[in-house]
Amino acid sequence: MATLVIGCGVKLISSLQEQLPDETVVVIEHPQVIEQRGLREKVKSLPTVEALVPGDYIDEFDPRALIASLPPGTVIERVLSAIDEMTTVGAARIAAELGLPGSGVRAAEIFRDKLLLREVTHAAGIPNPRWREVHDLAELEEAARELDGDGLVLKPTGRSGSQGVVLLDPGDDLTEAWAHTTTAEGRVRLDPPPFTRYLVEERLRGSEVSVECLVADGKVVFGSVTDKRVLHGRHPVEIGHVVPAAVGATVRKDLLDGMQGLVDATGFEFGILHCEWMVTATGPVLIECAGRLAGDRITDLVKLAYDLPLLGVYASLMGRDGPVGEIPDTAGRAAAVMFLTGTPGVVESVTGVAEAAAAPGVQAAAVTVAAGDHVTEPRASRDRIGHVMAVGDDAEQAWERVEGAARLIRVTVR
Repeated sequence: MATLVIGCGVKLISSLQEQLPDETVVVIEHPQVIEQRGLREKVKSLPTVEALVPGDYIDEFDPRALIASLPPGTVIERVLSAIDEMTTVGAARIAAELGLPGSGVRAAEIFRDKLLLREVTHAAGIPNPRWREVHDLAELEEAARELDGDGLVLKPTGRSGSQGVVLLDPGDDLTEAWAHTTTAEGRVRLDPPPFTRYLVEERLRGSEVSVECLVADGKVVFGSVTDKRVLHGRHPVEIGHVVPAAVGATVRKDLLDGMQGLVDATGFEFGILHCEWMVTATGPVLIECAGRLAGDRITDLVKLAYDLPLLGVYASLMGRDGPVGEIPDTAGRAAAVMFLTGTPGVVESVTGVAEAAAAPGVQAAAVTVAAGDHVTEPRASRDRIGHVMAVGDDAEQAWERVEGAARLIRVTVR
């Protein structure tokens, strides 16, 4: 029996290797991505990967042909998607072809496209901001006048990691914003690029959270609320998360009820959802939702806070025999991650990482740049330069610990 992963997410596969060490993994990845990212060499460090199979799972494809391209004798136990919107529909189609648990193809299509998600959830009565689809700068200018209010958000409909997202205040330069959004690249860089659309919507005000939930047979069986910290300015790059969020019982219930409403509206069957909400003065309003695992170490935070190997439980839920073991309802402690950003320039030195790693409660500390590397202005998640992760008795202590440890790290640039 093997786990089939659509899209070569190295972090996902490494976590699978840790939580399900006896699993054999087969990966399907787009041929262009295999070459761009040097994946044939990278998977050599992942002993559970039995095969890396080139295949187009993004455009129109025959799932039976992709299944036939797997190594002879391969029996698939479950199908998982990497942490990228481009992989989810392919995973749903292949799971359906194999008769395995999956999100359902239509649900995967809805969650892959932010505009389609707006249309479906609005029709179901789920609170959304006002929005418009825009095709060019002239339509953006017209929509900005129509949605006139306390700011706007411009985004591509098929990207993740804040790529291409711009926050606009009244009077901001729309020409520059349109150019930034329409040239944003996703993780999968193909020639020609996958089709995407563009969405402008009113800017919400309140506290931003995400909800990570497991769904089995159309029912939410686990839900965790994550507090999100975002950079101020035009580019809302996420710089931190805390699990569980310090929200009251009423707000938590409203959020989990909202997730069940979302599952019902989209027909989502089996899998995991990573959904962002703005808790406003009138209640939670949907920002966006992905039909996949959360990135940004959130699964690690859930594991630390709830003592729950979220990826392992998700994998068992997607298998032929269904979920195994009990799923906790409450967290025993809090966990936080803070992402590091730097001053643009060329790195001269990095110090303090070991000291940060030894600070109270710290579980991990890492910097991803070294002397000679370039640090850029943070406009998307990929521009961050490291992270610190810690646990605490509650959300406040966990965040104080990552902040304190992060202050010990110094990245000097010239």
